[in-house]
Amino acid sequence: MKLDNKTNERIHQALNNNPQCRKGILNDRRIFEAIRKGKQELLVLVDGRFIDCFGHVAYLKGKWTSALIDITGYIAGNTDEEVIQDFWENIKMRIGYDLPFIAEDAVDYMESHSFEGAVTNLIKMIKLYKPAEWEAKSYAIYELYGIEPMIAGSNNTRR
Repeated sequence: MKLDNKTNERIHQALNNNPQCRKGILNDRRIFEAIRKGKQELLVLVDGRFIDCFGHVAYLKGKWTSALIDITGYIAGNTDEEVIQDFWENIKMRIGYDLPFIAEDAVDYMESHSFEGAVTNLIKMIKLYKPAEWEAKSYAIYELYGIEPMIAGSNNTRR
């Protein structure tokens, strides 16, 4: 199931209206969708500078979640499904996974009762996205993605 045009446009508008949400030179597309484990999933490149910040909507541990995640590993693929699978491989191999450092009035993690609600939450997060240089506010996301906080952000490489 693809995002409807109105929702797709709302995401692009949020990205385009926030000057902190920049594409990198290699980022032509920013929105990727796929069905994973029978549920719709969405990945959005929020900020493509230095360390990529992705917005992620997925059904995890019995709830719809929206999260901003920094990943230093390069995410690639020829299809949306391959891009999202590579995103998961980066998390699984713990390549530079971390919560983004965001400004005080920004949001890095939200829960919802539906995919549509989670996408709306992600749009709010994109609108508020502002990188900062202090610790992220939520550690619940580490448990959600199955990463130990002491390992997150390590320089491990793929095997």
